[in-house]
Amino acid sequence: MRLAQPLAVFAMFFLVHGLVGCAHYSIPSTRLETPEVLGPGKFGRFEALGYTGSLDLTADAFKMPREATDTGPDTYALTDNMLHFFSGFTVGITDRFDLTGRYYTSAPLTLRGKYQLSGKSESETEPGEFSTALSGGFGLLLAPESTVFYLTDLAFLAGYRPWKRHLVWLSPHLALAGLSGVFETDGSATQLGAGLGYQYTTESLFFRFESTVLTGSYSAAQGTPDGKADIAGFFFGALVGFLI
Repeated sequence: MRLAQPLAVFAMFFLVHGLVGCAHYSIPSTRLETPEVLGPGKFGRFEALGYTGSLDLTADAFKMPREATDTGPDTYALTDNMLHFFSGFTVGITDRFDLTGRYYTSAPLTLRGKYQLSGKSESETEPGEFSTALSGGFGLLLAPESTVFYLTDLAFLAGYRPWKRHLVWLSPHLALAGLSGVFETDGSATQLGAGLGYQYTTESLFFRFESTVLTGSYSAAQGTPDGKADIAGFFFGALVGFLI
């Protein structure tokens, strides 16, 4: 019975999102994942409310400032989508593998998998434990007017638990995205990033924070002479949820 309400809300998000699409299409900048899977004795985790900085593929790119003596061509960068929230649910498939579904307000519905390579799981971990994991995700949005938006990524996670309720980690990642059917020109994006994250847990609640630095490019940005725009900057994400 504890699963009924969060799963019902999550299913409703998926249905509505698939029917109406997005007003903006964005690439999330943070993953907000730890290197520890749920492990034995823990069934699931409900990501009640998350926020992540993101790169808006539909807004006009902004012109990058430059020195007065710089006579080269203007460069542009994608705009940060400041209103990008998400919710999700994680299930422990095995003692080493978790599966997560995430609903984003401005990105495709995403299915993520995480395999823990080393260290103890969340249910078994102890202070002083190191852990590593690989995670990846894929999302696809098919919206009205033949709009197609896909997003995929791969990340390596390495973390350390200095105290029982505290966990820190590093997470370099690669993300690829494509958007078609919105403007005359179809676009593709490549994003490279590195994040630093922190999690604090109580008996049932967890709080996560992550900051990332990004680089990359997009091929069909609005407001630029040739459609090209950089992906660059520092971004922040936060998440609160509870174990089930």
